[in-house]
Amino acid sequence: MRRLLASKTKIGAGLLALTLSQYLTLSLTIFPAPTCAQTAFAEPALTAKVGYSADALSKESLSAAAKHFQNDLEGIDRNGAAFALGISRFLMAVEGLGQDLYKFGFKPGRYMGVMSLVIGLNPNPKTVTYKDLRLSIERFLARLTQSLQALDMIDGDVKLRLHFGKIRLDLNGDGVRERSETLWRVYSRLMRQDESQLEAPSERFEIAFDRADVHWLKGYCHLLSGICQTLLAYDSSSSFNLAAPLFFSKTDLPTAQFGDPDILDLVGLVHTISWPLTTVEYENNIHAQDSVAGPARLRLAHEHFLAVVAESRISWQYSRAEVDNDCEWLPNAKQTGVIPGVKVSDEMIDTWMSIMSEGEAVLLGKKLIPFWRDYKEQTKAAIRGEAETGYGINIKRFFLEPRKFDFVLFVQGSDALPYIEHGRLSRGRQWRRWMSEFGPNFPGFAAWFN
Repeated sequence: MRRLLASKTKIGAGLLALTLSQYLTLSLTIFPAPTCAQTAFAEPALTAKVGYSADALSKESLSAAAKHFQNDLEGIDRNGAAFALGISRFLMAVEGLGQDLYKFGFKPGRYMGVMSLVIGLNPNPKTVTYKDLRLSIERFLARLTQSLQALDMIDGDVKLRLHFGKIRLDLNGDGVRERSETLWRVYSRLMRQDESQLEAPSERFEIAFDRADVHWLKGYCHLLSGICQTLLAYDSSSSFNLAAPLFFSKTDLPTAQFGDPDILDLVGLVHTISWPLTTVEYENNIHAQDSVAGPARLRLAHEHFLAVVAESRISWQYSRAEVDNDCEWLPNAKQTGVIPGVKVSDEMIDTWMSIMSEGEAVLLGKKLIPFWRDYKEQTKAAIRGEAETGYGINIKRFFLEPRKFDFVLFVQGSDALPYIEHGRLSRGRQWRRWMSEFGPNFPGFAAWFN
């Protein structure tokens, strides 16, 4: 948690789309495409096929499916319809972001990772501006908010069945949900797997989402919303003006003439990360309505990050109380999940809850992130995990008492001084012990557990 929050505030405006696109990748790839794990039990699960059907998501466009679920809110299974509506709106956010990236010629390259495999390269892109990127993030944020509104309607038990591998997204915005845009095909391209070997299993891949998964998805919506609000809180146009040609095919910036990306571009990018907070006047020049200034956005981001912790606790509380074994997305220690070969233990869940509590303490300012400069011996000891107290950064004050963010001066220490206090520290040794519980794939488990 502390590493995540520390890193999100250090991303250049030229990396705005890249940052969100990595979460787009996560949103698409976190659902693996093998068959649903069906484990033999002493007695059969007689209610295995009971639940609200979200098949409309695999048969219609996302907007048409959302209208279908909206109408079903007046039906007998209101909770199931609300869950399906929340999922459809979340996928619409993912789809919309993909369309924006494609429209503006988001291009492959050494800094792009796997995103070019997901959305492809647009042969005829539009010229992208900094305003375009901000509005794209705003749209993504608005759709996440709509997803949360639907999920908040759920007030009791719920079971929703979904053939996730059959869902198609219109990622290039041509109005056609092509076979190549099916989620399982996106997954196979990302994993560089033979699509012919996964097509049959994908037809059978089913997830039975339940109440635990409602709060899992709410947690992800809050996480992504917090990142969006943090990025939008600053005027990072200086970074965009230098870095946009690294990530987009068509810009009207002078730096586009430099040709292929070079390490010098990244060096230059670091030096442009000196971002003032946005003002209402600044926001009014970009948005026609509902303008929110930077300090207010950071307060909202802080609330979202705290909500991630709260939703994770509720999610695992529901998961641990389950006694069935029905195509589980988030299994407890006695269940078998849809991800083959992965077993969740009680010790892992307990450790994750400890991580969430530590992250909450950091967000609330009850624990500090050890400062990296060597001017205090107790701080050096704390970074090694050997001290309980020392000098560190108060993350709560970073969000609630914001200032202009200058990356170089923050790392050097001058701009970090207003947030440095003496107090209880979040210890490195404790974090290493927690991560060891999950083995070498802690980042994968963290993305899954949320």
